[in-house]
Amino acid sequence: MSDLQERPVALRVLLAGVVGGGLVLVAVLVAFALAAAVPCHGEGWDCLGWSLLIGFGCLAGAAVASWPALWWVGVRPALPVAAVGVVLSILVGWLSVEARLPVGFAVPGFFLFALVGFAAAALVCGRGIARPWRIGGIVTTLLLLLGLRLVAAFHDGQARDDYLADAGVPLLAPDLPGYVIKDPSAAPGAFRYTLLPAGLVSVNPAVDGYTVATSSISVGVLRLPAGFAPPKRCNWDSYAQDLPCTAAGPDLWRRSEDARSVLYLARKNSVLVTVSQTSDTPDEKTLRRIARTLAPHPASRFRPSPS
Repeated sequence: MSDLQERPVALRVLLAGVVGGGLVLVAVLVAFALAAAVPCHGEGWDCLGWSLLIGFGCLAGAAVASWPALWWVGVRPALPVAAVGVVLSILVGWLSVEARLPVGFAVPGFFLFALVGFAAAALVCGRGIARPWRIGGIVTTLLLLLGLRLVAAFHDGQARDDYLADAGVPLLAPDLPGYVIKDPSAAPGAFRYTLLPAGLVSVNPAVDGYTVATSSISVGVLRLPAGFAPPKRCNWDSYAQDLPCTAAGPDLWRRSEDARSVLYLARKNSVLVTVSQTSDTPDEKTLRRIARTLAPHPASRFRPSPS
């Protein structure tokens, strides 16, 4: 096979990609054939597990077979190229699915992921590759993976924005420096999140769960209940018994069942905002500031902060 080793770099890279893509394509087709020939007679998760077992088994076989196949077509060193090719194929495939590329988990997608992964591996690890080509291959591979990750992050952000916007209520947030929005969630007619002091958000072994729980402030934005009639009935849900409250300002009311639990209710046009804290010493000044400074924000305002 010495004459094969003298093949041009471009040809060896192409051969590596074709070997990887071809083996994966064969593995996928064999998996489909086996699943059809040996049908599952169970239900639900049993059949899903059986299908995954067949699929992963065939793909694992393709990964093992790539080593001798690469050696046979003259790609050297075959084992490192095969190992790196498998890893890159998985990364490219995973990130492509996360980035919502149209190929997805379709059969052409599997072929394309392996083609790119094994071709990049041959360029990065192959014997006899000139340094500029090798460096270019490494840079191109990293840029490809980074680009796919950025596209995936963009789609994740858009999906989360759409999820919050589906609440059907204004996404209200306060002007409160020093606090971070955590765990935003949405349901039809409701939007909720937690405000936490910024100093407690970062990983800090000295901060225990009790401190975090008693320092957090819960905020909920709900459609104004039909029976909301303060100060006699300050219910923010369908609870039958009237829950009274006291006026704390224009369109602002306070309710407390004990010294540790304080709730403020603020009426903002067609929605009712609840601001509550359970603590040994509730920070009512901060609770009132939250209620007074609430304003609409785009959904992107509630995306998780980079950590």
